[in-house]
Amino acid sequence: MVSETSRDAYRHGRETGSHTQDRNAILELFKEAGSKGLTQDDVEMLLASGTRSKGQRVNELEEAGQISKIGQRRKTRSGRMAEIYVMTGVEPEPVRVFGHVWKGGRWQKG
Repeated sequence: MVSETSRDAYRHGRETGSHTQDRNAILELFKEAGSKGLTQDDVEMLLASGTRSKGQRVNELEEAGQISKIGQRRKTRSGRMAEIYVMTGVEPEPVRVFGHVWKGGRWQKG
């Protein structure tokens, strides 16, 4: 269940345009990150955000088709694994492990 405080914060963000500003700032980060991509934690850290609201903007960008999960994960500041996103249409950087590359959804020699 969503609290009344969360609803108020969401309405305020929509009314002031801060959500749009956040999404635009986040898209710029994804452009700069290129094929390396970003996690939600990366976005929050780069924007010096102490809240999870930036993570919600990442979800909105994914729903709008502007960024996509690439099926890879990396550690966050807390040590947990998190999904990596890239701008839609950007080829993710290949993951290399022991002479193999994760490509096309499977490990290949290379």
